[in-house]
Amino acid sequence: MDTSGIKAGDIVKCDVRGQEFFALVSRPIYHNATLAKRVVDVEPLRPGSRLPSTFVTPRQITDHWRKSRRKGSA
Repeated sequence: MDTSGIKAGDIVKCDVRGQEFFALVSRPIYHNATLAKRVVDVEPLRPGSRLPSTFVTPRQITDHWRKSRRKGSA
């Protein structure tokens, strides 16, 4: 999946170790120096869901919905 258009505020569907969940993107794709890989910071939409971390790799993103953005000023 092409993850180049993911921005903060978008919703993504993730699959981490077989656990699927929907999440809100808090920080789009960036390079994490400590992990030496590209990651996306997310916040799960369902409270109380157990995640191993608050980030996912682009490979773990299975679907993406863009936040509605205004085309111009009114």
